Amino acid sequence: MTTARLPGIYFETAAPPAPALLPRMDIAAFAGFLPSGPIGLPFVVEDSTRFEEIFGTGQTLAWDPAARQMLMAQTPPSVRTFFRNGGKRCWVLRLANNALANQWTIPGLLQMDAAGNLQAGWVQARSEGSWSDDLTVNATLLESPLPPNSLISGTAPQVTGLDPGDTVQLYYQSTQTWGYHTCSNPNWYWFQAVQPGDIGTCGSPPPPQPDSVNLLGPGSCTPLQFTSFCCQTRGSQLEMQLLLTQAVALTVPPGAWLRIELGGRTLLMQVESIEAAGSVSTGPPQSPDMATLVSTLGWWALDPDAAWAANKNATAQVAVVEFELWAMPLDSPALRIANLGFAPDHPRYWNLLPADGTLYAPVVQPAPLPYAALSADIDHPRFPLAGSAATAIGLPLGMTSLVNSGFTQAANLPGGTALNRDGLATFNSSLFVDPRLGGSNSTTLLQNAFALQYQAQTPSQPQGIYALLSIDEASLIAVPDATLNGWSQSPPPSPPLTPPDPLQVSGPDAGGNYTVSWTAVAGASGYTVQGSSDPSFVTGVSQQDAGAPTSIALQASPECAEQLYYRAQAYGPSGSGPWSETGSVLLGTGDFLVCHQPPLLAPQLVLSQQANRPLLDWIPAPGGYDGFTLQIAADPVFASASSLYQGSELGFQYWIVPGPPAYFRVNTQLGGASSPWSNTVTTTPEPLSPWMVNPLATPAGPAPVQGGPILVAVHTAMLQIAAARGDMVAILSLPVSFRTQDAAAYPAQLAQSLQSAEPGRTLSFGALYHPWLVVRDNTAPLPLSLTTVPPDGAVCGAIANTTLTSGAWIAPANAPLENVLDLQPVLTPDAWTLFDQNQVNLIAQLPEGFLMLGQDTLVTVEPDLVPLNVRRLLILIRRLALREGVRYVFQNMTSTFVRQVTRQWDQWMQQLLARGAFAGLSAADSYRVIADASVNTPVSMAQGQFIVELQVAPAVPMQFLTLQLVQSGGQLTLTES
Repeated sequence: MTTARLPGIYFETAAPPAPALLPRMDIAAFAGFLPSGPIGLPFVVEDSTRFEEIFGTGQTLAWDPAARQMLMAQTPPSVRTFFRNGGKRCWVLRLANNALANQWTIPGLLQMDAAGNLQAGWVQARSEGSWSDDLTVNATLLESPLPPNSLISGTAPQVTGLDPGDTVQLYYQSTQTWGYHTCSNPNWYWFQAVQPGDIGTCGSPPPPQPDSVNLLGPGSCTPLQFTSFCCQTRGSQLEMQLLLTQAVALTVPPGAWLRIELGGRTLLMQVESIEAAGSVSTGPPQSPDMATLVSTLGWWALDPDAAWAANKNATAQVAVVEFELWAMPLDSPALRIANLGFAPDHPRYWNLLPADGTLYAPVVQPAPLPYAALSADIDHPRFPLAGSAATAIGLPLGMTSLVNSGFTQAANLPGGTALNRDGLATFNSSLFVDPRLGGSNSTTLLQNAFALQYQAQTPSQPQGIYALLSIDEASLIAVPDATLNGWSQSPPPSPPLTPPDPLQVSGPDAGGNYTVSWTAVAGASGYTVQGSSDPSFVTGVSQQDAGAPTSIALQASPECAEQLYYRAQAYGPSGSGPWSETGSVLLGTGDFLVCHQPPLLAPQLVLSQQANRPLLDWIPAPGGYDGFTLQIAADPVFASASSLYQGSELGFQYWIVPGPPAYFRVNTQLGGASSPWSNTVTTTPEPLSPWMVNPLATPAGPAPVQGGPILVAVHTAMLQIAAARGDMVAILSLPVSFRTQDAAAYPAQLAQSLQSAEPGRTLSFGALYHPWLVVRDNTAPLPLSLTTVPPDGAVCGAIANTTLTSGAWIAPANAPLENVLDLQPVLTPDAWTLFDQNQVNLIAQLPEGFLMLGQDTLVTVEPDLVPLNVRRLLILIRRLALREGVRYVFQNMTSTFVRQVTRQWDQWMQQLLARGAFAGLSAADSYRVIADASVNTPVSMAQGQFIVELQVAPAVPMQFLTLQLVQSGGQLTLTES
């Protein structure tokens, strides 16, 4: 119900509008090493969950032999510590040089490029790095049948009822022919399954051989050297066999495409398995180092006109096809995107899946996103795969409607090592500092960066931490990984002793004399020989040291026939090697005949190794077999042996983690008896990491360890960025190896490096904190969750929390840090005094918790700028002036305008005074707003200049005072020191 007002004059009390918020001063910017995410592109996050979704949880760098653990990047735990200590928003910048992205072929998918060349369909990781090494990829076909009358026969097939971007599939069961067509392309692509008689059968003489065989990889076509190609019928299936060396065969995973040029025709073969040579072919026995690629999946590429002429009168199954892409992280649920298209004009075309650099790039001019139809599927959670940005047409020739787990594809792992893929193989200042801006100082940096970005002949964005220059809202900058000491490649491990194969036992002479001999082993000091009547060497074992010779003479003349078995092993400074293959001799001088069957002979074991995938094949000895037992051990004498496989197959594939070598052997079972063990094969030992942390420099005398050139260069760049912008503070930290004297000496070293090129005020834009913090990081269970991190993240979080709760002018000190359990290193008792004298802010353990006991900047020439809260108050006023000053542009400079501006700034200063930002009790004691004729002369105003001069008296926090209470002669005295 309302009451009508009568005409007249009314007086009302109107509430004044709420004052505008002060500029935010709690936002930090972190730059460093991260496992995933866009490189060189700052990205904003507001919680740890989003941060880990984009950038991952932890970045492994190198093996630290001194700490006996892997060195981890410090940026991920620092960002999490920032949020735990009260931070609400931060920018994260991933640093790397020449990082590489993993790629995967999509099982069953071919793609036709613009030149008409057939390639394998593929995807890449959403961002560069080794984070996706264990990710596997698969795909399933989605078919939407169309009515039979949708296919119209003519000079060329036509299909009705299609939408733009659709891909149609025709399948003729009678001829085993497939046809594919997209609306945006007039071409048809036809394929026919291989039929009996198309390829010559295996045997002698060999059938006609291919002109070439190529492996279709992600965006590549690799020629394969092969020995022979043939076809064989097994039951009702036609099986193709390509014989080649095991080293080449191991580069072809199941599910991969081979393009075979045979007799002027193109055959596409989808590999199903890798078999030991001789186990699938009916031809003569092959060498143990050969292997066979086997498949029942093969299609001929057909001429479109001939294919249509042969099938246009047959009945076809017509369907619109799409597919579902599966990304399967190790030990995590699978992620998938359905209804992906094969044609470039499909709104959900698979090559439109954006990489991080595309998805999170800043938008300068808003435009329709090409991947708009995929937006709901690619973020929250972030889908780990991206398209290749090509415009090829996809052909799902070998794709199935159900997941074929045997065709799941692993990453191609470019770059040699994980650190190469991460772009961190070379640890130097170029990871952090753009060399093109390295010669700048705080007075020229912004000008040089602008010229690089907009005026250079080839404009480009600033790299390294200079990419943070454009993040206006950040007021804190931290680079935790600048404290690391770097790494270099590990020396190759010493190879283990090999078995002294082959071992031979000569037949006995009339006197029962025979010789056991073996092959010399490099690095061996001598050899041990064992003999036994048990082929497994479990009972009745005799042993003797043969010394350095490679043979030993023996004599035995038993009355009854006796089969003895022998084996040898090498020993040396590094220990003992594996046993050789087993040799045997039949002894006996009486008239007794052997009444049992001849002993079983051991199989021959062959190892083919690719990374951490040993492929074990064995060749049985003549005489037949019921099965085999394959053993694995961590020691060469199989004291820790365990059965790895029991069955009748002739091969086994095993996955191991890098580290010490693994030993394998196999024997044969037939009719309840077991043969001797085969020769022993060994995996190549791999170091825990191919990279090792560089040892710390040791001072030659009592002088402290000085900061390395990379640390000084990065800290210098951080200070220059903060001072050039004038509205940012650099939070610096020192290596964990720095003790009290080292840390106390570092500010002088840093100041010396800046002395010639920087104004003294530059050091007021940085604050140094020490030591490191031991925190509980929730990315791993205890005790692995205990992590030592630089103080950057916790300090930035505490500053942000203080700013949000009290204001940027309040000293961020004497407040407990959250989630801190200990400090490292342990500092000497005089650290407090030394740090206070040298502008180092100490973090110490007190009854209240782990506190920041200081808040000094690094400046020494301007005492008023030593307190960090003073510098941050000035930054706040600067940001406020820049924000409000934009409103004054194009205003008429009248006396009314001058009074309006003065009154507005007086209100802002009053608000800061009321909240405790200034030292005085009244406005006259705290600030001055000067915009009168003393600064705005008629001449300057006539030139369009308007000046507002702000003078403030910042509030300075109380320092720690030391009071000494002394009792002497019954009297108490209190003195200050």
